[in-house]
Amino acid sequence: MVGLDTLNMWLSVEKAGGVDLLNVTSRFLDSNTLIYQQRADGRESYVGHINNYRVAVYESGISLNGSLPKSYLGSNVKPLDYNETALALESLSDQLHLPLKQSIVKRFDFADTFVMERPVKDYLEYLGNSRFYNRFEQPKSILWKNGKREKMVYDKGDECKRHKSSIPVCYQNKHLLRYELRYVSDLPKHFNTVEVTPKTLCNQDFCHNICCQWVAEYKCITKIQKMIFSTTPKTPKIFSDQLTLAGIESMGGYMAVNDLVDQIRKNGGFAQPEHSSRIKHRLETLMQSSSLAIPSELITELDKKIVIH
Repeated sequence: MVGLDTLNMWLSVEKAGGVDLLNVTSRFLDSNTLIYQQRADGRESYVGHINNYRVAVYESGISLNGSLPKSYLGSNVKPLDYNETALALESLSDQLHLPLKQSIVKRFDFADTFVMERPVKDYLEYLGNSRFYNRFEQPKSILWKNGKREKMVYDKGDECKRHKSSIPVCYQNKHLLRYELRYVSDLPKHFNTVEVTPKTLCNQDFCHNICCQWVAEYKCITKIQKMIFSTTPKTPKIFSDQLTLAGIESMGGYMAVNDLVDQIRKNGGFAQPEHSSRIKHRLETLMQSSSLAIPSELITELDKKIVIH
């Protein structure tokens, strides 16, 4: 079930009720991680943790960055629905003795974790570009960024092992694929509101809308299909297109050629700036043609999972 993971917040001293944050709230942080800092201008702060949340306390307010389910449940493999979000916020508020629902949300992520039939890296090779996003590929993850939002698909089991994070029993020793949609900046403009608060994330209608966007953003990712090479093409054009796709495969596949187009553009190739866009569009059109390529069974499996339940 898709739900909330990362939740970064800022609570001003005014909305905190005028509490002496430096001298009072800092006492509730883990003493083993608490660090006192003083800037050159004399301003003081404390940085520490409480239940996996990184907390920075200033005279003017308090910043909280972290995973709400990890803070509440001890693991973020399973995200929180809007009811669980309300309970988790209440729990964290009680621990800090602060009205966190009055804070401003600076970032939040919606995500879900899926048990897959094959290793996660096998699925990543079929996920291509996404319009209006820059794509960054790592051995066990793909990140799409555009400055305001991010999308990421990665091996959640591997991440948990590297960070020594707990994995619920039902997810242990499984191939865990994680898909996240992250709202990282300019939230009020994106949602056409004065401010987004934690209370907003406890609203059922709002969360349903985010779930719909989560699915829509996945669908916007180009799915790299498997080439069909017919020995009996119906037209010369189909045969010519097959040869083009065969050439793409011989050069390392769709993404390798896509990267080559970018490199040629950066090196001053192509007479007009729009030429690289036209080539990329042509590549994508060929890749999505039902007469030239078919969906991978791995993407078909993933498509069936990334839906609203």
